[in-house]
Amino acid sequence: MKKRKIILSLLLLATSGLTSCNGIGGFLNSEEGNTASTTEEKKDDNKENTQTTSETKENENVEKEETQKEDEKPTGEDEKPNPEPEPEPEPQIDPAEELERKKNALLADNRILSSKGVGFTYLDYDLNEQYKSWTDLLNDKNVSLDNNKAIASIDTDSLGKGVLNIPEDVNGLTSSADVKNEMVDSVVIGGSSWTEQYTNLKKIGCNARKIKVKDGITQIIGNFFSNLSKLEEIELPSSIESLGWGTFTKCTSLKKVDISNTKITTIAHDLFLQCKSLEEVIFPNTVNGVIGDSSFRECTSLKTITIPGGIKGVGGRAFEGCTALPSLTLTSSVTTIPDYAFKDCTSCVFTINSKPTSIGKQAFENCEKPFSIDLSNATSIAYRSFYNSGIKDADLSSVSVSYIGGGNSFTDAKNLTTATLSATVTNIDTSFFNGASKLTTVTAKGTITDIGENAFNDCGALSSVNFLNKSEDLTIRKYAF
Repeated sequence: MKKRKIILSLLLLATSGLTSCNGIGGFLNSEEGNTASTTEEKKDDNKENTQTTSETKENENVEKEETQKEDEKPTGEDEKPNPEPEPEPEPQIDPAEELERKKNALLADNRILSSKGVGFTYLDYDLNEQYKSWTDLLNDKNVSLDNNKAIASIDTDSLGKGVLNIPEDVNGLTSSADVKNEMVDSVVIGGSSWTEQYTNLKKIGCNARKIKVKDGITQIIGNFFSNLSKLEEIELPSSIESLGWGTFTKCTSLKKVDISNTKITTIAHDLFLQCKSLEEVIFPNTVNGVIGDSSFRECTSLKTITIPGGIKGVGGRAFEGCTALPSLTLTSSVTTIPDYAFKDCTSCVFTINSKPTSIGKQAFENCEKPFSIDLSNATSIAYRSFYNSGIKDADLSSVSVSYIGGGNSFTDAKNLTTATLSATVTNIDTSFFNGASKLTTVTAKGTITDIGENAFNDCGALSSVNFLNKSEDLTIRKYAF
């Protein structure tokens, strides 16, 4: 083996040397003295390399054997592994405590969530000062959140319509309550008083067609049913004693309300404000007959109001814009007609059995149907109070002020035929009778010193103006007649 390697080396050297020497002889001659030594050196190098290779192989074999021995050692012979800790026993959970924990989790954001039937809803409890936490309230109200009782639920009726059931524990809603569910067709409210109110059904997403309040509730807090544009039917129990302000405001689909079985005593302001489809309302005999401000304002379809004992008082704008109202009777108890009370009741025929002491601003404006009113006790007639109205005569003989109206009080009163002014009246203001086309006679008992612009303008039938006390300083403004 060694000889072959040396010969091969020499041949390679000889072959490469042919390019620089003159033949093989030249190469041998030039290298003759070095051949022996080179051969010996190569032998020594090969020997040395062979020894190194052998030692390396021996070392590798030793390491391999040691590794095999290490692998063959049984586990744990040299070192023992750490023992695994024994699992701790699971703590025993009290079912009551777990239920309480879940309740508190649901109440964490001050809302109570429950589900049942085909839908779900949020409802808020009112947190009164006597409760330190929602848990205290929960315990006090005895509320359960298990599967057998839901705080509120949306179920289905016999027709498959959604019914939102609010149980008697709930006594108020806050703005975070949420019943946005298109399936809700009706609402059933449980049997306890709603003592607190921060929002209404509409603002929490409800838009029901029917509402039923169970017996036991004594009051509906103001604005509660307002803006329910789909509401057509309302059923209130006999236990109801009061309806708050604006209870049915803008319930634009509501047509008839019969609350004759209730015990309410007052008609709150804004009660039916802008209920544009409302045609009939029946009140109980417990009502005192006083109509609150704007109670029926802009009820453009209203035709019938039944108040046992009649209307005994009227608030501002109470019937403003009731364009379909055919008739209205005021009892002798009505002593004041406030601002805008009957404005724009264009179809109404009034029967006024009282002698009002004051007529407010625009009170009968645009009430075009002919009517009579005894103004003999009136002490004030405000601006445009009978503007474009059907008043037939104006006996102002008892008016105790020297200045009437601020103008236009009887402008365009096309059915007015006669007018009498009291002794205290000294001025006939601007456009006072302007456009009273049927006015024939005016009698002034006092000393008139000033007749305003257009005071009698366009009074084509006027034939007589009687000033019982003449004034030497009478001023007649332009276009007065």
